[in-house]
Formats: sequence, structure tokens, C-alpha cells
Amino acid sequence: MVSRLHYFPELLTPKGQGTMQNAHATDHGLVWFYVCLGKSLGMECPFPDLKTADPKQLATWLDKVDTRVTPTELRRFLQDDEGRADDPTLRRLAARFREQHSPDKLFIVVAEYLYRFSPEWFQEQSTVSLADVADVLKPVLGELTANPEWLPDLEELIQELSAYEHLHQFTSHGIFDRGRKLKARVASKGLDTTALVAFARFNYLLRKTFTTLWDAELWWIEQALTELESRAEFFVDCTEIGQSPIVPTNELFQMVCEWKRPMFSDYAQDVTYQRVQKIRQILDNALQQPEVV
Repeated sequence: MVSRLHYFPELLTPKGQGTMQNAHATDHGLVWFYVCLGKSLGMECPFPDLKTADPKQLATWLDKVDTRVTPTELRRFLQDDEGRADDPTLRRLAARFREQHSPDKLFIVVAEYLYRFSPEWFQEQSTVSLADVADVLKPVLGELTANPEWLPDLEELIQELSAYEHLHQFTSHGIFDRGRKLKARVASKGLDTTALVAFARFNYLLRKTFTTLWDAELWWIEQALTELESRAEFFVDCTEIGQSPIVPTNELFQMVCEWKRPMFSDYAQDVTYQRVQKIRQILDNALQQPEVV
């Protein structure tokens, strides 16, 4: 990847010397974010030296990247490498999408901000309150507005989510789609501050619960494979997932290692997500078979 210093040579100089004119310091992070985002879309930055780039031309290029990137691409980009955007950059990005009246992209940035910059004790709780989430997001969104009539419906989903103990419950209870439908209903009337905070909270808890149960599922698969190998059973029939009837257990161990960091943005449609559930069923059935003597 091109070095950040290639575009911002002034970062090599002492503070206060050679800084980019007519730009706040936090804008460096925002422009660098767009350099990386544009590159991921096949849009190379047209300015060899951003320090001397015309501000209007630079603003036009940023607008072109905004027009090109879809909400799904933006979400994947943000989740792929958390180092690309720090706290000030995400705040500026959120303000930018709010000014552009781009609610889908604004929500993605808000949800990502909450996931990255929430306090550590959030991870230790099975749930977190709307007030606590609002406090984290206050620098991005400001104060909450009045409680809307749909809030109890969302709270019901959150309470259900907190009771999940297995990964397959996400699918069997359809919580992904139910959450999307509720958000779409609310969004049809506009996502105000309370809606953004409330659905960012739901997204955070959904992502946290999914990751916890995903890790537990992979742990179970590893334990099942170890048990099969202890029985001297080194092959598994994986025809149900379109693979060989004699897949070596060491290959399945390798697959598990590759699944350690799921891409949450694609959880509902991702083939890997479905495959993990199916492999657990396959191994569960295999463990129930009599041991070969």
C-alpha cells in the first residue's frame, strides 16, 4: 500500500511547520481514508501531492468516491481494516454523510463508531442500555430526542437476542430479517438521532452476540474433530456441503482456522456462515455413530 507520508509529507515536519493550508488537522485522516477507499474501488487518487492539490478539485474527487461506493462496500471496507479510520475521522465521515442526507451510509459509520469506541465494559455485559449507547455516540450525533412508539418493538428483539445460546438460533428465529424490516419501517419516516442510536445499539448487540456464538461454534467443531481423531476416524463425509465424502479431518481443522475472524457484514447471506452450521450437524451425526473397532 502507498505510504501515508507520500500524500502527507508535512507529517514529517515538526508540529506547526509546513501544515496543509485551509484544512483542519483531522481532515488529513479523512482524506487518507478516501485515498484508501477509492483505491479499493479502483479509483486511484488523481493528486500525486495532496498538499498542493486544489481544494475544490479535491472536494470534487471525494464526492465522486461517495457517489461510487455503495453502503455494502463501505461497510465491508470499514470492517476489513479497523486501522483506516480513527475517532476524529469517523466523526467527520458521519458529519459528511449527514450533510449529504445519506442515511444508510450514516448509519453504517455510526454503528462502526459504536463498535470500535465503546468502553471495554460493554463487552462484559450481556446487554447495554440505550442511555449508555447514546453517551458513546453523543460526539457523533448529539442529544437523544423523545422516545418513539416503535422503541418497545426493538427492545423486544434485543431481549430475545440476549437469550440466544446457539448460532443456529439467528437463522431459526429470523432475527436478521425482523431487525431489517423494523429498521426499514422506521427509516421510511426518516432516521432521527434516537433511531440512529437505537439501531446502532441493536447492531452492536447483534454483532457481539453473533461473534460470541460463532467462536463457541468453532470451538465445538474443533472439539468434535479431536474426538473423531481420538477414535482413529480421520475422514468425514462432507457431501452435504458439496465436498468429498472423505474429507480429511486436518483439512477441516484448517478451514476452522480460516473462519476465526468472520466478516460480520455478510453474516446473513454468507456461504461460510451456512457451512459452519452444516458442518456442526455433520460432525454431530458422525459422533453419534458407533465407534469403529
